[in-house]
Amino acid sequence: MKNAELEKFAYVASHDLQEPLRKIRTFISRLQGENTELAGNGALYLSKVDHAAARMKRLIDDILAFSQIATAETKLIYSKTDLNDVLKTVGSNLEVIIESSSVVIIPGKMPVVDANGTQMCQLFQNLIANAIKFADPARPPVISINASMIRGADIINDDLIRAHFKFSGSEKRFWDAEQFYKITFSDNGIGFEAKFADRIFETFQRLEKTHQGTGIGLAICKKIAENHHGQIYAESEPGKGAVFTVILPVSQTNFE
Repeated sequence: MKNAELEKFAYVASHDLQEPLRKIRTFISRLQGENTELAGNGALYLSKVDHAAARMKRLIDDILAFSQIATAETKLIYSKTDLNDVLKTVGSNLEVIIESSSVVIIPGKMPVVDANGTQMCQLFQNLIANAIKFADPARPPVISINASMIRGADIINDDLIRAHFKFSGSEKRFWDAEQFYKITFSDNGIGFEAKFADRIFETFQRLEKTHQGTGIGLAICKKIAENHHGQIYAESEPGKGAVFTVILPVSQTNFE
């Protein structure tokens, strides 16, 4: 889908779809408030309608967010962004879910990179929320976040990392000179089969149907990484947690 089409869809999603849905939820709320004793299974059915409407709103919100991220690449403003501050902001945003899930987050020292701060917050927030969502109920959830510097040459010489980047042989010399940060989000959750490592970054992909979600969160993460001339990939085994790795250039100067 082209950028112009995505922008048009974003407008439709934010106005033409959200407004009737807002009315549906408003009238459901009124019915629930005014009818304390609905006949038969009326209360149950009304509750199911409300639940479905809430899920539809989450889906519309996520599609709108993806559309905005997908169309932002050509107009992004980069600035020196301290990812330590990004982590603090995300921790505040997710304070309730972090406390209710009793998750332990172990942050390492994060770097300063050329980035769009808003998109970095969304990237980190989506990855942390995803790790919490797929925690293993058999053990206390732990998420470790670490960063290390790598050279462009390391990307070229690492088969796993290189497989996720697209560049021609003529660009090898340029990549050799660039510096990147490799940021890992490691958890001890339920994990997934390695064959799904690429599929999970596609839109509307949900490996676990028992978990709530729209299947767009990781697709947004991938697009944000690409908007920053970086990449994201995942490694996992069932029952052994997962590691999500984000590669970001230190500077955006040579990419603009």
